Amino acid sequence: MPRKPRIDLSGQLYHVTVRGNNKEDIFIDKSDRDVYCKYLRKAKEKYCFFLYCYVLMNNHVHLLLRPTEKGAVSKIMQSINTGYTMYFNYKYKKCGHRFQGRYKSFLVEEEPHFLELLRYIHQNPVRAEIARRVEDYPYSSYFAYFGKAEDKLVDIGEVLSRFGARESVQIKRFKVFIEDIRERNIYRPERFMKDGLIVGSEEFKNKIFKLQVNSSGKV
Repeated sequence: MPRKPRIDLSGQLYHVTVRGNNKEDIFIDKSDRDVYCKYLRKAKEKYCFFLYCYVLMNNHVHLLLRPTEKGAVSKIMQSINTGYTMYFNYKYKKCGHRFQGRYKSFLVEEEPHFLELLRYIHQNPVRAEIARRVEDYPYSSYFAYFGKAEDKLVDIGEVLSRFGARESVQIKRFKVFIEDIRERNIYRPERFMKDGLIVGSEEFKNKIFKLQVNSSGKV
């Protein structure tokens, strides 16, 4: 069965996931995660995308990003995966692929999904039962929103602006929102893995289809 073609447009919101080959761990220690972030930072400098959040689990990664040019998502992920694979194989004397097949990318309608997706990604360690609270897991973008990150890898301004006008209010509301672990039914990517690569309303899907046609010049 042929693979569905990528929808790789500029200015859209993407939830990107990549998993270790055969579900094996891709991070052994903290230094591995630091190196992955280094390649993520290099890709961000080269391709100029917005990164709103990430989480680095033992055997997979979640990213929420917005590219600024058409076709950038594939370039971003190829750059990161290639660089990190070379690093990992050299360090641990491995060979072959580190990642399982192609990365998955879902083009997501911003409303009502943007903030729910932000929470979904940050809560991944809680759902996996390896952390009791979001703040207990150190390998995510959560702490960037409190000024505790060492650099400016994550673009926090657009997110915090949705939680009020004053910084102190923004951060307080953001913390309450992200750590709310009640069950929700708004964003569940597993529903879309077999049905398509677009998460959103029919109106939004039709809009993306038209953008895709206009950008490629053909159906």
